[in-house]
Amino acid sequence: MTPAPETRDAYDQALFARFVDGEQDAFKELYDFYERPLMLYCRHMLTTPQETQDVFQETWLRVIRIRTRKETVERFRAMLFTIARNVAINHLRDRQSNRPISLTAIDVENNRALSTGGGFDEMEDLINRAMKRLPETQREAFIMHSMLGYTFQEIAEMQGITMTGAKTRAFRARCYLRTLLSNWLGLAEEEADEHIATRSMKQQSRSYKSEGE
Repeated sequence: MTPAPETRDAYDQALFARFVDGEQDAFKELYDFYERPLMLYCRHMLTTPQETQDVFQETWLRVIRIRTRKETVERFRAMLFTIARNVAINHLRDRQSNRPISLTAIDVENNRALSTGGGFDEMEDLINRAMKRLPETQREAFIMHSMLGYTFQEIAEMQGITMTGAKTRAFRARCYLRTLLSNWLGLAEEEADEHIATRSMKQQSRSYKSEGE
């Protein structure tokens, strides 16, 4: 078993250095660890499975190109998600997919399933739909903090804003989601917030592979 590193960043830095030196197993370890969280990020930032796959694959291709340039990477995780963010935003802007937020529009069939006790899977799907209506910067801040466990300082560095700005974006995203669910389903805002918190914790717990998996 590999000894536990002092920090994940230090361990990733060592892995990437080994990859630059030609050790393919080091890249495989990085890929295996970040595959789930990166895919989750891409899935929630984009709107179609094809776009999700395109951005996911392009991100790793760009990582490999950095290796060919023999660059030193001190914070692999930040670099990986910064690349993914840039690629995703380019996709979103190219097709001008952002739409204004609606506090009333909802698919009637999904609403009926939820109102008759459809369960967690339907609620998770509805929250996913609601997230797609958020402005991309707010959606990203919410995903990174609530679902992937990034600190606001890390999010601020990736988005090029202050830590207060990152907190504000995540807070506004959660308020929008809470209001959307409350209006769509006739829930009290506190109940809607509980659904959001439950889903976020579930996503965060399954986003990274556990040791030995």
